[in-house]
Amino acid sequence: MIRLNPNETILAVYHRHWFILFLNLFLIGFVGIVAIVAVFLLRNYVPVFATYPLSNIFLWIGVVALQGAWIAAFVKITDYWLDTWVVTNERIIDIEQKGLFKRDIVEFKLNRIQDVSFEVKGIIPTLLAYGNLRIDTAGFDRNFIFWTVPNPQQIKNVILKACDEYAAMEKAEAKTTTTVETPTENI
Repeated sequence: MIRLNPNETILAVYHRHWFILFLNLFLIGFVGIVAIVAVFLLRNYVPVFATYPLSNIFLWIGVVALQGAWIAAFVKITDYWLDTWVVTNERIIDIEQKGLFKRDIVEFKLNRIQDVSFEVKGIIPTLLAYGNLRIDTAGFDRNFIFWTVPNPQQIKNVILKACDEYAAMEKAEAKTTTTVETPTENI
């Protein structure tokens, strides 16, 4: 759960591109199907594996392979859904899910941003319009990377616009706090 400051609003929420989840689930499903087909073929077409103890062992291996594929798919879906980047009018929040029971949350103010760049590498990322967005910040040891996000150029524009608006807001606040009215005496 993200706690917002009193005047803070969420401008955008980003996840990885859907193709990354699809690719991961496809690979997990492929491995699961290959394991089941291998067990079926060995049990039915190789006479040694059709005997009583080996037959049950290979059936057990097939069931374990299906459970492993199911768990791996669940972990990938959870990781996809909970890896989130939130852009507000004051800060950027990077929520990274690492496994099922660990989450890293890092946030930084928009005035810390020094550079925003993006990269789209390859045929499929170019056709599906996804890539990596990199944010260089002042005062942090690491750079922030939005991995495989859809339309990274559009996200870059949203962040830069939010930075400009935040800088204008800070400048207006600084101007109002430095202006001090001096009392005048009536003569």
